[in-house]
Amino acid sequence: MKCLWKLQKEPDSTWASTVNLLYGSRDIPTLLADGRTSAAFRDILHYNDFFSSSICNPGLPQQLTWKWSTTGEYSSASSYRILADPGMRSPYHILLWKIKAPPKVRIFLWLILLDRILTQQNLARRNWPSITSCQCCSEGCMETSVHLFVHCTFAKQIWTQLQIRFNLPLLAFTTDLPAFWLQNRQTIGPSWDIIWATSSWAIWKERNSRLFASNRLTASRLVVEICATIEVWKKMA
Repeated sequence: MKCLWKLQKEPDSTWASTVNLLYGSRDIPTLLADGRTSAAFRDILHYNDFFSSSICNPGLPQQLTWKWSTTGEYSSASSYRILADPGMRSPYHILLWKIKAPPKVRIFLWLILLDRILTQQNLARRNWPSITSCQCCSEGCMETSVHLFVHCTFAKQIWTQLQIRFNLPLLAFTTDLPAFWLQNRQTIGPSWDIIWATSSWAIWKERNSRLFASNRLTASRLVVEICATIEVWKKMA
């Protein structure tokens, strides 16, 4: 938000001058259409809709005002208050942070639900070096979040074995991660939360182990570790 504000309100700032030098424009619609913009800059421009709805007098730098502060000047605090408003939170916000799991795991779960973890697909989107194919199966599929945690044959082996071990009803293998968690939660109940959390965390660690250390566990061995972890996490305060 601050970068977009400076781009419009402070045309002589170092940031605005640099953007103008690189792309020949400070006009946001023009920059959005420019294929030369970097991935990081496109991420900033992605918030233009919220920015546009938060300002008055666009196109008039001297008269530009920010709706969410009494002074009319942009502040990070006012932006945060609006973005963190309970009315703008996701429907699973409260459920997620109550799962019995270490804080780092709950943050990880939040990231996978938002599709922000660095799968091969997300690395490719950022133009970072990537292998693209999933390392947990031999099907040559693009490693997306939903593939890795839901549809990968390795992941399905784990979910199937857990289904048998905990006597769960048939799982719904949905096309997105939030639905995979919440739809199965509806049929299984809150006990699904910790199973889903520990299994997703274990799959991610196994994926990294295969990718960076060339170590591999079988699905059965990983399920044993998942069950042990569930018992430990259940005892967390």
